[in-house]
Amino acid sequence: MPAIARRSFLAILTVVTLVACRTKPHVAPDQPRTTVTVVNTSVLDMTLFIVSHGQRVRLGVALSNKTTEFVVPAYVVYGSTPVTFVSQERVPNGPPFAYQTTICPGDHVQLEIH
Repeated sequence: MPAIARRSFLAILTVVTLVACRTKPHVAPDQPRTTVTVVNTSVLDMTLFIVSHGQRVRLGVALSNKTTEFVVPAYVVYGSTPVTFVSQERVPNGPPFAYQTTICPGDHVQLEIH
């Protein structure tokens, strides 16, 4: 009987330890939407990324000769955040477009790709 009790105790201890070590993702509370409008005058579709603190996040595809609006995820922008917007051709041919700026939650950024 002591062996069963010991195994049960170890199993319960393991479950409690795992639950206690679980972390919740960082999410800013009620943060205003930060948006990016891309005017793509290029003849190629471009994939748009945002780079913040070494983290690169894909925002989506800006179709050729179209204006597209993207929402920047709240976990990327907190406070005054220096970011780089990078666009790459969907069929890689040339150098990527890059634009560095500082944005705050709720900002609206407009980019034009030629």
